[in-house]
Amino acid sequence: ELPHDSNAFTQGFEFLAGKFIESTGIKSSLREVDIQSGAVLKIHLLAAEHFGEGATVFKGKIYQLTWRTKTCIVYELDTWEEIQTFSYDTPGWGLTHDASHLIMTDGSDKI
Repeated sequence: ELPHDSNAFTQGFEFLAGKFIESTGIKSSLREVDIQSGAVLKIHLLAAEHFGEGATVFKGKIYQLTWRTKTCIVYELDTWEEIQTFSYDTPGWGLTHDASHLIMTDGSDKI
């Protein structure tokens, strides 16, 4: 069992280089979390209209879905600078990738 912020409403979660990259809802954020201590090392708060959902690290960038606003926020992995946004047609839910594509689900049985 590992320590974790009990106020973080975890929606997306990825292991990267000994840390967790975590997307949270409610008080939506993107976080880098120390695995052993549970300490939040970096945090980026989302604008109030966004509800954070799935996130993944892909080709040097972090991609974070939002639920009702149907927006993907793209961050530079090293700096966490927001570098791009794009929209999609369904509510964002889960996000992962294969070697060449992002793979998203809207919570249904379709990906």
